[in-house]
Amino acid sequence: MLSSAPPALFTDRQVSWQRVNANNSLTTLATTERYTPTSADVNHVLRITVEYHDASGLLVQRSINTETVSPKTNSAALETLANSLTLTINPVTLTTLSEVSLSATTVAAIDNAIAANTPLGVDYQWQRRQDTTQWSNISLANDTSHITTSADNNHYLRLEIILKDGATALNPRFTNQTNKVNTNTSAALETLALDYSTNLKEYRLSERSTLWLDQYLTNNALSIQGYQWYRMPVGGDFANNSEAINAAINASYVLEPSSDVGFEHLLVISLNNNVDVYSERTAEWQNNNSDPTEINQNERYFDVVSIIDGTTPLQSGQTVTAQLSGSSLVKDTLPPGASYQWQSRAVGTSGTWNNIGLDSRFLYANG
Repeated sequence: MLSSAPPALFTDRQVSWQRVNANNSLTTLATTERYTPTSADVNHVLRITVEYHDASGLLVQRSINTETVSPKTNSAALETLANSLTLTINPVTLTTLSEVSLSATTVAAIDNAIAANTPLGVDYQWQRRQDTTQWSNISLANDTSHITTSADNNHYLRLEIILKDGATALNPRFTNQTNKVNTNTSAALETLALDYSTNLKEYRLSERSTLWLDQYLTNNALSIQGYQWYRMPVGGDFANNSEAINAAINASYVLEPSSDVGFEHLLVISLNNNVDVYSERTAEWQNNNSDPTEINQNERYFDVVSIIDGTTPLQSGQTVTAQLSGSSLVKDTLPPGASYQWQSRAVGTSGTWNNIGLDSRFLYANG
């Protein structure tokens, strides 16, 4: 919503773009929602300021700086990739031994671009900082995901991404930052999966998440202190933009058409060791037949393939089965229409794998 008539809290929204010069002076560039940098902006930081006004004047404003503008390269593939990415890491609420990852959609986009354009490459580097320190690299944290350690406690985290085309590299790009990592001296936590009932218009923990939580409480001699559901504007930051929903303090939540349409939701479960367990974040609720927990359904697909039955090594005449499972609580859904391709290669070699069977979970070993 860009503007709304009373009794809304604001009646006007203003946007301005500025270039931050070497002497920290500002050059106004545009007052539009979007701005395309020019050659004059190269190696400079841009500042965007958003102001909200009512009839009496300015209500609130916020300014944020971009990363340094990179010069245009001669690599069309590199620039196309860079301009297509949304650099988001999730979850942003973390404890010790939690996993935080670059979004699967962004990882797939980068991997696919590199596969299609051999010279393209990417470097990942996780970084951390405290309120009074600068960003610093985390040793050996060079992948698309990172599992927090005690050294990350009370730090913010972010991921630095450098896209390359041969010897040409863009200026570093950075994801959003997490909230401060909370200390957890019990076993590692997981992000809980939510299910949605279209008929009831209700969110609740998935069956698998409920079982995991019950077992976690038992194993660590803990108990639940309380539940709290939150709503956030689409894409809004949980720490700064979320609203604790009044009286939404149960394990499930029935959505209200008068106040929840157009918002994303999240459940926080507080334990008696002062640690919170977070659910995954839903997509926007539109009060129709769509399921907000399915918008990123492919990210919930089982992602681990195990071969069960048979012996090691496999003997002629035995039948083995490929079984899909999930590596985490949110990997709780079997993909539709999964296909299977069995392969073999000579024992003790590092040669090429050759296809031997297709589209069946089962393989009969005939020697």
